[in-house]
Amino acid sequence: MKQKLMLFSLENVLVVVEANMSDDYDKYDFEMEKHIHSGHSGKQRSKKEASDHTNHYDPSGHSRKIVTKLKNTEQNKKSSPK
Repeated sequence: MKQKLMLFSLENVLVVVEANMSDDYDKYDFEMEKHIHSGHSGKQRSKKEASDHTNHYDPSGHSRKIVTKLKNTEQNKKSSPK
């Protein structure tokens, strides 16, 4: 059985892939590995990184929602004919 070797350059890293040596289950294993080892934080982050990049408490309340509502109200008043 003749094996083919293919070379890929990914960010100056040389990766050797042996064609015809894997089966469908190997593909499944590689795809699922990122979900299994993520630690419930997503995007391959550690738990500390996930907690650092979450929504933070805003003491002034829903400031973004209020500002957006006020901007839209001003635009609607300017654009509406009287």
